[in-house]
Amino acid sequence: MKKYFTAIDQKFLVSGHSFLPCDKDFVLIERRKKKSTVYHSKQWLEVVVNASSAFSAYCVDKEDFIDLSVIE
Repeated sequence: MKKYFTAIDQKFLVSGHSFLPCDKDFVLIERRKKKSTVYHSKQWLEVVVNASSAFSAYCVDKEDFIDLSVIE
């Protein structure tokens, strides 16, 4: 048995006391969501795009994904 670690230190952030730059973006989307009614997953595209002029999004189809397993 190999021993790689001598200790594991796990930290739990206190809710409301951490800030990441993307948190502001999520707030904008949440505000727009409260003003919108979403009945279908494709309507989320409109919610995100209309939350800020800095956001862009597009729908992907099955054809947009490629199978990388053939590379091996």
